[in-house]
Amino acid sequence: MDTQEYGKLVRFLKLITPSYIGGQLEIVRLGKGGYFFRGEVAEIIFNEENDTNGIGLLVTFRWLAKSIDGELHSETDLSYAASVSAVHLYDPNGRLFFTVTSRNEQGIFFPEGYYSNIKPSMVQGLK
Repeated sequence: MDTQEYGKLVRFLKLITPSYIGGQLEIVRLGKGGYFFRGEVAEIIFNEENDTNGIGLLVTFRWLAKSIDGELHSETDLSYAASVSAVHLYDPNGRLFFTVTSRNEQGIFFPEGYYSNIKPSMVQGLK
């Protein structure tokens, strides 16, 4: 991606991300060593600089859950950083998809109030 395209994409992402504050982010790694995290988004920052691995993304969570043997457990590390290699902008339901190729991860931002959002009461270890 050239510098001009990168800049346009980062500006666009900064415009739309406020709609995901208070929503949720799901992070999934499929296959061997796979994992599933999901939590409520408190802050989203996209890096202005063009990284050769992708767009720098930093997310801070209000709370975060990890699936262990099909049950959701509270996580204490409330930050997530990655170089996003692909962004799939929106689907009809307002979700924003991204890929982190270097870690074989996929992420989905869900807007606040999305019908499948996980409630904190469903997570063991959250008050």
